[in-house]
Amino acid sequence: MCPKYAARKYFHGTPDIMTPTTSSAALRVAIIGDHFMRPEYFQQAIEALPSSGHRFDFRHLTLDWPDAPFVHGTPGTATEGLRELLGDPDDMATFIGDAQVLITHLSPVTASMLTRCPALQLIAVSRG
Repeated sequence: MCPKYAARKYFHGTPDIMTPTTSSAALRVAIIGDHFMRPEYFQQAIEALPSSGHRFDFRHLTLDWPDAPFVHGTPGTATEGLRELLGDPDDMATFIGDAQVLITHLSPVTASMLTRCPALQLIAVSRG
């Protein structure tokens, strides 16, 4: 984990993002899937949960895996040290935009992406 973000309050105790509010604003969720872990599967799983008092605004991006092979991070780049990723960090950050939640399977998550996406409060990765 990036040390800059380790102290954020949502890493300790109950995440603020999960506390229902009286606001009618929808929780913005960016889902980056692929042909194996399709974005709509994640959305369907969230929608099947008992009501939390939240409304959701989902956006989907489907990467071309397994048709396109995943790669490993390139030394000297923002993806250095990452394993099994697909997608350009700049493109992923643009897609994520103002989302509060990111759910991903193979998308990279880099320090520069976190800087560009300050609204993110929760990142869920469906890798073992």
